[in-house]
Amino acid sequence: RGPGGGGSSSNRLLGLRESNQALAELKNKLEFALSRLNDQDTQRSGVEEIREFLQNLYPDWFPMVIGCIGEAGRNLKPFGRCESVKLLGLMAELHGESVIPLLPRILQVVLTRLQDADLHLREACAETVFR
Repeated sequence: RGPGGGGSSSNRLLGLRESNQALAELKNKLEFALSRLNDQDTQRSGVEEIREFLQNLYPDWFPMVIGCIGEAGRNLKPFGRCESVKLLGLMAELHGESVIPLLPRILQVVLTRLQDADLHLREACAETVFR
């Protein structure tokens, strides 16, 4: 290998590190926005912030978003759980075919939410699946 090969490898690693750092920052931002769904005073702004986030989402970020929404459900009040499931449907609607490879993960989150006793949450799950 020549010196150029090491440089390009180094550049790829640097780009990966920066990408991972950016992804971690986005995850923190999303988790904070999801936590806002628990407070009646911040619910609307939290939903709007997440919707805007989803509109500007890159396909590489889909798994992180699905994971965050799935994990957040355990800590959300009923309204927050309903909205988080609806946001998965919105992500699929906004990004269409790009989301297809991740449908099993999305459906797993929805199935987990279906086990909840809350009728509104079950309706949100049905709405999400039929989007």
